[in-house]
Amino acid sequence: MALYHFSTRKKETGNLIAEIQQTSDITYRIFDFNRVDKNGNGRELHHDYAIRSMNYEDDSSGKIEYIENDESKTEIVSCQYFNTNIINTSSTLDLDYSNLDSFVVLLCTDEDCEIQSGENKIGLNQLESILIPASLKNIKIIAKEKTKLLEVYIA
Repeated sequence: MALYHFSTRKKETGNLIAEIQQTSDITYRIFDFNRVDKNGNGRELHHDYAIRSMNYEDDSSGKIEYIENDESKTEIVSCQYFNTNIINTSSTLDLDYSNLDSFVVLLCTDEDCEIQSGENKIGLNQLESILIPASLKNIKIIAKEKTKLLEVYIA
């Protein structure tokens, strides 16, 4: 089974925002980055729908507290839709996905590493992601330097 690799560009400085979405048939577009179609028209925006869908009574900050573990996984979010963990390693880390019935996405947020499945190895650079199919049950993360990955899968 193949590993699927997606490339981005090197991180500059500042914040990294990783948007994790659940499947939905609804999109309320509140800003479209001034993009236009071939005729110069912007796409429809949905301000009224977006405003009506917001919960103005929720006064929580949304901030999630966690303490990262060295050389292992740290759970950040676990909900009915998906799980998100941070993985830290500076050597080789074996991951067992045999209890999952989901693909796994790994996003490298720090130093480059390699992902190995059997005899197959793929290099994963900073801000690149890889899709691990649900049929792969064991992989290795091989790091030459301390690296950090975001791990996401369906609950």
